[in-house]
Amino acid sequence: MTQADFPNNDSKTSSLVSLIVRTINRPDFLQEALQSICMQTYPNIEIVVINDGGEDVSAVVNDFARRVSALQLIQLPQNIGRSGAANQGLAAAKGEFIGFLDDDDTLDPEHIADLVQALHQHPQTTVVYGGVRVEDDQGNVDGYFNLPFDRNRLLASNFIPIHALLFSHSLIGEGGARFDENMDVYEDWDFWLQLSLRTSFLHVDKISAVYRARGDSGVGLIASEDMQRQGREQLFDKWRLLWTGREINCLAQYGLAQERKLAERDEQIANLNQAVDERNGQIASLNQAVAERDGHIANLNQIVDERVSLIANLNQAAADRDRHIANLNQIVDERVSQIAGLNQAVVERDDLIASLTQVLKERECEMQQILASTSWRLTYPLRASKNFFTTKHTKK
Repeated sequence: MTQADFPNNDSKTSSLVSLIVRTINRPDFLQEALQSICMQTYPNIEIVVINDGGEDVSAVVNDFARRVSALQLIQLPQNIGRSGAANQGLAAAKGEFIGFLDDDDTLDPEHIADLVQALHQHPQTTVVYGGVRVEDDQGNVDGYFNLPFDRNRLLASNFIPIHALLFSHSLIGEGGARFDENMDVYEDWDFWLQLSLRTSFLHVDKISAVYRARGDSGVGLIASEDMQRQGREQLFDKWRLLWTGREINCLAQYGLAQERKLAERDEQIANLNQAVDERNGQIASLNQAVAERDGHIANLNQIVDERVSLIANLNQAAADRDRHIANLNQIVDERVSQIAGLNQAVVERDDLIASLTQVLKERECEMQQILASTSWRLTYPLRASKNFFTTKHTKK
């Protein structure tokens, strides 16, 4: 939702909205709160800052003067309390609709626009509120306020943070609602009860503001149990004299209904605790089974490790064998080469022998021819005589 969604000719959607900011000695928080107001998409906002007797904050506040339709700074000379400061803001506010924002809380950008839009859509409505998320000091979400309106619930408890709500200025006119200055705890709850006597509340089911549960405010969610008890007792002491029998009965019935709900919740919790115990038993059994599986897996892992080691050894042995076989293959190749060389030599020798045999045969043939020749036979006596004389000469 943007400023364009609010035409100037519509009385509700162009109405001035006054936001009252109570502050005391927290300038850093105040600056954040005012910054969140200036970031609103709704265009027509008046800021009324009530400095409840704290240090001068004009340097902080004046920086925002040009960013809103109007700005008032009321610096009280002394502290008059939360309720008194709120009434000072109501007296000064000029808007047709009024809301509050304490200095340590913030608004999301569409908070005012959403509430004004709801007022526009429900013309008879004079009080509207949205949802609020609770954040701790680190900005972590710690819960929500976002319940639909129920006056019986409002009689019994305060479930609407002060900056969640926007209401018509007409409700604080002459004889209208005012903050009870005798109350400094649950003063907003008392104010809501006053408004609820005059009108019903409209709930916008959207989270659009932040309640900061800080440890330095001393009230609200972080107030001590004793302070809360005293505040409730003070509020009920006041309102028990104002409530009708019907309202007191509604409060009692609401309390009984809450007790029944608590009893039902207790029974549900008991059943859930029993279910949790059963689940825990199942989980324990499963954990035991898992432990046994883990032991089995550990044994298998050990076997696998042994197998891996054995395989590694076998691979090493195979590698050694492969190297040995490679060496043997190299030797065999060398021997084959040598054998090939020898076979070649044998072939060459065989060829030589065959050649010599052929030559010998030819010589024998020639000799036979010589021996068989006539000349050889005719010269035999000469050869014999020569041999005789040769032999005899040799003996001498």
